[in-house]
Amino acid sequence: MFSPPTILGIVVFIPALIVLYYFLGEFERFFKANKALFMVLGGLAVGMFVGFFSLYFPLDDMIWAFGIVLLVETIKLFAMIQKPFRLNYDTSFYGLAFGTGIAAMMVFTFAYSAGLVSLDITTLLFVFLISCNYTFVGASTGGIIGYGSTLGEFWRYFGRALLLGGIHAFMMTFVWTFGYEQLLGSFAVLLIGFIYGSFLILYLYNEIFPEVIEEKIEEVREKKDGSENT
Repeated sequence: MFSPPTILGIVVFIPALIVLYYFLGEFERFFKANKALFMVLGGLAVGMFVGFFSLYFPLDDMIWAFGIVLLVETIKLFAMIQKPFRLNYDTSFYGLAFGTGIAAMMVFTFAYSAGLVSLDITTLLFVFLISCNYTFVGASTGGIIGYGSTLGEFWRYFGRALLLGGIHAFMMTFVWTFGYEQLLGSFAVLLIGFIYGSFLILYLYNEIFPEVIEEKIEEVREKKDGSENT
């Protein structure tokens, strides 16, 4: 029989596995798997720190909630503008991996710190939807910041990620306000957040990833043509 922390871990990390396996895995030919794994692990470490840090602040307060978003997105930006990632075509993939790790571990620290002793279906669904919300949005903003690093437009795409993350933080203040006591309201907001996060990650999957791949293919084709003409 699994213990509650083990069950929580499984439920919390399912959305992260979906993101990494489906949304990232399909493009594995275009990035280095070991580098992406390193970013996931780095994200888990950052997520644990930010998750426990954020517990000291009321997340149902918009100012504090946005402050946490600002902290997380700034960390992503700092990572993505480092030399191994800056101006590289595959940085959006690593940004997604980094953001996924951060978001998943943050949710796990929230759930673990809640001290849930018994886990019924409703509680597990509640935690799962929270994880989907944070993971989908966090992965997407990481990918967007990474794309900005690829283009060299760091602040422009950081601003977009900050805005998108801030919108989601605003949604989640209602979840933390309603809590488990007003479950219907919490579930309604979480479903809206789920749709919002799904839209963001599908945008990354359908628009940004194919674009950076096309640019890379075109770059390789031009180099090949240039070598043949010399």
